[in-house]
Amino acid sequence: MLTSSPGRVGFETAPFKLTQEYVDVMGGVDSPVYASFRDLFLKGFLSLRKHAESLAVLIELMEERSSLPCFSGNRGKAADTTARQFQERFQQSLTDQQCAALVDGLIASSLNNVYTTLYDQYQYYTNGIL
Repeated sequence: MLTSSPGRVGFETAPFKLTQEYVDVMGGVDSPVYASFRDLFLKGFLSLRKHAESLAVLIELMEERSSLPCFSGNRGKAADTTARQFQERFQQSLTDQQCAALVDGLIASSLNNVYTTLYDQYQYYTNGIL
């Protein structure tokens, strides 16, 4: 969520992890549960979007003296802070309708993303992590 991929490999390119197993648990892409997931995802995104600036201020406070990897790569780069990147993800210049299309795209590009699948296989073979 704050720019750091697991293990800092930088391999996963999906906006979030949405594997086939997750979708299967919801009953598949044509199920009412999956439709509800998509609807709730959009509602959550739009709700957070309203507060993106305030949330970014909180992240800036955390960023100040943190040694967490998600902050250390951006420290001192005023134009490219983790807080600013976080805020930019909410696309404040878009209308709610345009945001709905953006969210649909985020979900579509996350669903069964090949790099997520490959990274999961890498984790399994190198670390025994399923």
